[in-house]
Amino acid sequence: MLPLRLVRLSKNAAFAAASGQCMFFDAKIYKKNQWHESVKNQVVEDIEIMKLIKQEKLNAEALLSNGLIYCRMYNNMGESINGFSKNLLAGFGNNIFILLFYQLLVIIGPLILFLNFNITLLVLPFTLIILSRIMISYLSGQSVLINLILHPFQMFFFLIISFISIQKHNFKTGTWKGRSIKTI
Repeated sequence: MLPLRLVRLSKNAAFAAASGQCMFFDAKIYKKNQWHESVKNQVVEDIEIMKLIKQEKLNAEALLSNGLIYCRMYNNMGESINGFSKNLLAGFGNNIFILLFYQLLVIIGPLILFLNFNITLLVLPFTLIILSRIMISYLSGQSVLINLILHPFQMFFFLIISFISIQKHNFKTGTWKGRSIKTI
């Protein structure tokens, strides 16, 4: 959902992405900052570390593994939905309005255009969807056809995971499933 190039090009903490399973640091800088210690109470530690790095105006980048690294986080759909629902809202800074606005742009907008079936209005969003799926497929070494076919299902599950993430977020205590989080 986040263009990875912006992670490197922008010093803005809004463009923070990381994969906690494989992160590399300059040892001296890491020991000085102790990032994992700073974010140990956060739901999405890797993203929070990347935000801290960006706040320090240090260089950072999120890269594709191109098959060199493998990690299986979940064993079934239930675990996946539960795990991603924990991470999704936190990835949007625990800001429900930003998450809903993003959904409006990437799901609801194209869906409304599709339901109204105005072909001239459909060309731009569907061309962007198709081109982005092609680019993602090639960059990640995946099948273009399968990613195009799965796109509607991915968007459907994105809505489900978003709903669960919002539902589980507790505004009064700032917790998610018993873990303390920073609310906005």
